[in-house]
Amino acid sequence: MSTMWPAPHGTRCDFCMAEAPLCLDIAPAARIVAELTDSRLYIDNEDWGACAECAALIADSRWLELLDRGIIGVMAFWNTPNTSENYRDYRAKLSFTLQGVFGSQWPDELCLW
Repeated sequence: MSTMWPAPHGTRCDFCMAEAPLCLDIAPAARIVAELTDSRLYIDNEDWGACAECAALIADSRWLELLDRGIIGVMAFWNTPNTSENYRDYRAKLSFTLQGVFGSQWPDELCLW
């Protein structure tokens, strides 16, 4: 059984899963379906909403910080043990997902698959 992530748009930041007001909507460059660790299925079906912290990282093109913030937030949201193996796995999958959102803006050095 798969679980859909992110939460319905407008309730959580789609990048870090923080429960906070969203202040930026981003129309993704591509639509994505990806399987996260332990069979959780990510289905991208609408614009992505960013909280103030993630919106600031996006505005400044601070991609690595956005990726790390997302990994930490997603792992905490799903109560995933913070092991180096889980971190690497989420990093690769979230980087792939964010490359779909940002398209050519996403740096090649963060494409880890």
